[in-house]
Parts: sequence; C-alpha cells; structure tokens
Amino acid sequence: AAGLMMEYKLIDETLYLQLTMEAMGKGALNKPGDKLNKTVLHTAQAAFGPKYRAMFGDDASWFAGVYGYAGYSYMGKFIIENADDVEITFDKTAGGYNGLDYGASFDTGFSFYRVNIGYRYNLGLANFRNSTTLKTTNRSQTIYLAYFFSQD
Repeated sequence: AAGLMMEYKLIDETLYLQLTMEAMGKGALNKPGDKLNKTVLHTAQAAFGPKYRAMFGDDASWFAGVYGYAGYSYMGKFIIENADDVEITFDKTAGGYNGLDYGASFDTGFSFYRVNIGYRYNLGLANFRNSTTLKTTNRSQTIYLAYFFSQD
C-alpha cells in the first residue's frame, strides 16, 4: 500500500482524528480441490476515525484506532494455477462484481519520533459479488511503516 496519513490533535497528546488515503492491493488465496488460485484487487481507499496515543517520554508512543473506511476496486484478476489469468469485470450484472468496498479498520502499533510501525485489520462489510445467494467480503491485514513529514 502507498498513501497519505494525516492526524489532527483533538485532546492534548492522547486523542487524534486520523484521515488515511491509500492505494492498496487486496487479495485472497484459495485452494479448491487440487488447484491453487488467487484473487488480486487494486483498490483506492480512504479511512477516517479516532486514534488514541499513550506517550512514553517525549518521542515514543503506543497507538490504537478504529476507523470507518470506503474504497473502490478499479482493477482485479483471478490467477489460476495452470490456466490463463481472468480479468475481473466490475459491473452491475447478476453474478458480476461490485467494486465498492466499505467497512471498519482496526489499527495498533508504536511510534518513535516521526516513524510509525503498525498493524491494521480491515473488516469488509460490502458484498463484493452482485449476488443474493453468494456473499463475498474483503478482509485484509497490513503491517506497515509510516513516516510523518510534519509533526506538532
């Protein structure tokens, strides 16, 4: 993933409002029968919500946040073992795929000076399939390193 993360201080050095905008890859690994296949999605996503920081001295902190997110998958494909890749078409047809994704993100990690090292779990709530009988949602985990160019 690559993107921008902005924090706005709400209360002292403990409570912040975070806005994140990023381009990310999401995917799934499946093994139906004896074949290995993957689903790969390219998604633009924005997240917004509160972040708590517990300070350790002047330059270090532990943080945790809960955010709502919305995104749109603009490109994707199925990669199937011993077969040609299949491009995913995002349209409104029955059995097709919906590019809209939304859900909740849970974030935790440590900061030292201007560097964050964190873990994020995205819990997708949107049905990725245009189907009333088959529900497919996105779930993703991210370990990240972030650098703040400006810090108050």
